Amino acid sequence: MSHSRFQQIITVGLNPTIDKVIDVPGLRVGEHLKGKVRSIIPAGKAFNVSRTLAALGVANRAMGFLGRESIGAFDTAARIAGIQTAWTPIAAHTRENLTLVDPAAGTATHIRDAGPTVGADDLQHLSAAL
Repeated sequence: MSHSRFQQIITVGLNPTIDKVIDVPGLRVGEHLKGKVRSIIPAGKAFNVSRTLAALGVANRAMGFLGRESIGAFDTAARIAGIQTAWTPIAAHTRENLTLVDPAAGTATHIRDAGPTVGADDLQHLSAAL
């Protein structure tokens, strides 16, 4: 399949996330346990598609809503992957998802954060950028 007909693909993340994975051996609910951070990765469906496109050599630009505090992390990940970016900063925080992995039991518990609320001005800014 030739990608030459595409000048650039744009992915639009309306609810991106920071995915944090922590190893917690012997995980038990209600206990105080020690864990070790395995990874902290800027993600979300649209950003993951951008990452895949870039790995396939397809030029793309990641756009969408991001809390101001997360733009640096997403830009760093994008630069490493070869993705261009044009974020719409919002006052709310970017959501963070947490995965607790118990390597001894071979289990993973996923905790998904609710996304931020965006306002009419945010929508207008993203629309204008697109």
